[in-house]
Amino acid sequence: MTGKEIVLKAMRFEETPRLPVAILDGYVWILRKNNISFRELLEMEDGGAEVVEKAFDDFQSDIVYPNIHAFNFLFEIMGGIVSCDRKGEAFEVTKTPLEEINDFRQYDVDKLCEQLEQKKEYAVGLGLLEKLKKYYGEEKLVCAVCVAPLTLAGMMLGVQNFMMQLYDDEEGTVALLEFATELVVRLCESQIARGADAVFIADPVASGDLISPSMFEEYALPYIKEVTGRL
Repeated sequence: MTGKEIVLKAMRFEETPRLPVAILDGYVWILRKNNISFRELLEMEDGGAEVVEKAFDDFQSDIVYPNIHAFNFLFEIMGGIVSCDRKGEAFEVTKTPLEEINDFRQYDVDKLCEQLEQKKEYAVGLGLLEKLKKYYGEEKLVCAVCVAPLTLAGMMLGVQNFMMQLYDDEEGTVALLEFATELVVRLCESQIARGADAVFIADPVASGDLISPSMFEEYALPYIKEVTGRL
């Protein structure tokens, strides 16, 4: 039984011959192990495929994640500043693209996605997904990566700023979350079209350390359900 089959059986709560094994994302670990930055990985001739394949093979992970952290360059297109040059460090949005909740209204989802797909770094990330799928075939689960609408909205404004404005402008918050939802769906569809077997959607802004259960049900859950329903 392949690693992919084991993961899928476990997801269906079926008996498996062994426990599935995976590392969560794993890219900072890969960068630190190889003493490189995200940008250096993206600038490798093969988009970092050999380095990534070796890392996941060494770990014997049943799930493999492509380097679609490159979606962070979306914020650069929107006027923000993204840092990915520090060795062994994660992407960092050093200047958020939005200052006020309603600033998003100047952007069009179709144009943003078109510009993102034309951006070299993002194209390399998508290309790595295709290379990983070709390399692993049906042996491992190739899992796309994105963030949930609430977290994407928080990244656009800065989490603290977003939380403060959330209470002051409910109408604008809902509109921003709808905008973010459309972007998340499009980002996921782009990865699925290139061979992803599954989608991992992270939502750290929906943590219980940041929002209450009632806020989760109002501002996080409906938009996650819309994303999964459309995919």
